[in-house]
Amino acid sequence: MNSATINHVHPSFVEIIKQLSPEEASLLVSLKTHSEIPLITLRSVELGTNKGFDFIKNFTTLGDEIGIIDFKIKAVYFDNLTRLKIIDIPENYYLTDNTLYQALQNHPLIVKLASEIPKLEGRVPYFQKKTLKGYVFWYLVYEYLCC
Repeated sequence: MNSATINHVHPSFVEIIKQLSPEEASLLVSLKTHSEIPLITLRSVELGTNKGFDFIKNFTTLGDEIGIIDFKIKAVYFDNLTRLKIIDIPENYYLTDNTLYQALQNHPLIVKLASEIPKLEGRVPYFQKKTLKGYVFWYLVYEYLCC
């Protein structure tokens, strides 16, 4: 942010930026190079129903290229970025290109965990497709972090 843009930013902007970890900031920067960001949630559901629980929530390979590969910490980062209203992961909103989700479903970690679910009696794996959307505020954050 510079003197030319300071009048176009909400007063709480700096306080929100302070709530980002360095890795969250790096994730936001890497978002700029991805036009479509598929996510999957691996669920364990009761056979014949949609009742169940999440095994892994909002799994993605976004961030792997910058060294953030721990899916648990990425989930925490995504929760924080959602809380701050920088990104959104809306329910029942996903990309129509199924090939984008195949790479996630075939990821070795997901394959391994999905194979464990049938060992729980009467349960099957279910993949919930999602996508990540940036709020307009995200673009301001990106400009602040990069320029």
